[in-house]
Parts: sequence; structure tokens; C-alpha cells
Amino acid sequence: MKNICLFLGMILIIISSCTKDVTQENNTTVINKIKIGEPDPSITIKYINPDTTLESYYQELNFPIDINSDGINDFDISAYCNYIFGGSVLQQCRLRIKTLNNDSYILTDSIYPSATFDANNTFVSQSLVDSLYPKVIYKDSIITINDMWKKGDFNLLSSNGNLLPPNGSGYTTYLGAWKDLDQKYVAIRYKNNLGWIKIGILYNKYLKIYEYALSNQ
Repeated sequence: MKNICLFLGMILIIISSCTKDVTQENNTTVINKIKIGEPDPSITIKYINPDTTLESYYQELNFPIDINSDGINDFDISAYCNYIFGGSVLQQCRLRIKTLNNDSYILTDSIYPSATFDANNTFVSQSLVDSLYPKVIYKDSIITINDMWKKGDFNLLSSNGNLLPPNGSGYTTYLGAWKDLDQKYVAIRYKNNLGWIKIGILYNKYLKIYEYALSNQ
């Protein structure tokens, strides 16, 4: 009898641990946390085939996302680069993501680096900027409904490249936490549904979109 009671107790503990991250609100199941990048029956993943790369020259390129397939766009990813030629190049780029309605959120963080590199792409200096940006999420990370979700227009990475010597320093300053990152994730939330957008920053001026996903409620 003692062994049976012990076995039943273990079963109750397992059941409790499996269901502690699922709640009921208005007769609707709410998933309180998910693992990023993992195929799961409770998550719908939309693979971008072929992968889309935003390569901007003098105009803003956009990639809107209808995260729940209801015909209304919920997020927008964009890239803009401007070049000034005159024997050398002045380059200004901004890569960003923004929410498009009151039901859409992005998982944010604060304090990101502002780093400067010389004409040989050698690190010169770095400072920290206290501002919100989309948090860099890695595969198999856990996100929860209680994380730091915000609405707005957020900088992934921006750059300002000076003219090469003798007209300039040749330095380029990058502002944002996504420099040189590829196949990482922006965590998103739509109402109480959790998900992600998988992106890459190429050459620190192009923005690649691989997939997006949302939990099923």
C-alpha cells in the first residue's frame, strides 16, 4: 500500500509540473510559457520559403507579418540604408521592428551597446545606451507571459559610417544589440499567445526573415 501511495504521489507531482504553465481564462486555455524555436503541436510555425532578405538602397523596405492569419498585419520589419558617394561612402542604415496594433507586443530589454569600428573593421570603443530594444533570444530559450512586453517601434541595429580618410575618420558606429547576429529570435506576443520571429542581420545592413510562429490557444 505504501508503494502504491508513493507511486500515486509521484504521478500527481508530474501532472502538476506539466500543467503549471497552462491556465484557463474565460473558458480559453492560456499557455503561460513556450520554448523558442522548438516544433510543438501547440505552436503554428510559418516558414518563409524562400527566406526573404531586405536589401535597401535609398528606400525603406518592409516585411509585414500577419501573425495569426486573420488578414490584419500585426508586426512590421523594415530596413533602410542611405549612401552618399563622393570618392568614398557615407552609409546610414536602420533595421527595426514595430508593432501595428494594440494586441501585439515585443519582448524588450534595455541597455544596449553603441560600438565604433575603424575603416579596417577593428573595434575602437564602446558605450552603453539605456533604451529599449528587442531582446536577443536564442533557440531553446524560455519566454513567459509575464516577461517585459512592450508596444512600439524598436531599433534592431542602426549604423552611421563616416567618410574614409582624408575627408573623414573612416569610423562606423553601430547602435543596437543585434550586430553580426544571424538566425536569432525576436520574441512576440499577440494578446495572450506567445511566439517568435526568426531573423538575421547580414553585413550589418541587410535584414533576413526565416520564420514566425504563434502558440495556439
